[in-house]
Amino acid sequence: MGCILVKRAFGASVLGAAALLSVIAVGPGGQRALAGSASRKADRIIRKHIKARGGMKTIKAIENVKVTGYVQAEGLEVDFTLWLQRPNRGRMEVTIRGLEIIQAYDGEVAWWINPLAGASEPKEMPEVFARSMRRWTEFDGPLVNYKKKRRRVEYVGQQGLREGGTAHEIKLTRADGEVWHVFVHTETYLEVMRTYEQTYQGDTTEVTTYFSDFTEVKGLKTPRVIEGLDVTGTPFKMVFETIDTGVQIDRAFFTMTGALDAEE
Repeated sequence: MGCILVKRAFGASVLGAAALLSVIAVGPGGQRALAGSASRKADRIIRKHIKARGGMKTIKAIENVKVTGYVQAEGLEVDFTLWLQRPNRGRMEVTIRGLEIIQAYDGEVAWWINPLAGASEPKEMPEVFARSMRRWTEFDGPLVNYKKKRRRVEYVGQQGLREGGTAHEIKLTRADGEVWHVFVHTETYLEVMRTYEQTYQGDTTEVTTYFSDFTEVKGLKTPRVIEGLDVTGTPFKMVFETIDTGVQIDRAFFTMTGALDAEE
């Protein structure tokens, strides 16, 4: 299951000093050699990461996921239900102050029903939230099949973690040019943190997400706790209580025009 980014849990939206390679005075050939070496090292770590998660066969065997749990943000706690479908569809439902809020992405269009944001009927999301939806619905996470996704990786170095221990830092440049920094634990080889820059209402901030309390579901290692800052800069904590990889979901469930009861 992809590692999920949650947008703001309450209000207008519901969901929500790195060690760099030294600059060395070398010629263009030397720079290319350094870049090639950093890419190869990152690739070796990614292969270990995939194996630590359960292996490519296990990852690809899962087509649908249903998760229930709760989100804490702004002093409140609400239950949620989340559905994900390969390769990049997602839908999340919560109820706040008696209002049902739905946010979804069908692989092409990100939409919501969000009375708190003035959308009582299905409506396409503002781009800043749609972009976040596209990130967290990536089913396999950012590193799996990165070459097929036209992404570049570079090994940066090791970083200390807030809870102790160290992580390998990998710079990931996505096909759209957006740069992420993905942190893979040096012992478990599981992703424990990622960062990227996000612009919201004219302000650009670094968004950091932490992954912890890993569990195994049908041979696949996945986090049960996700926390950090969302797209609006609001701290959040998301806890998975149940993870069901056997659920069947109709694709229409993720579309604006699909039936609300499309889950089987």
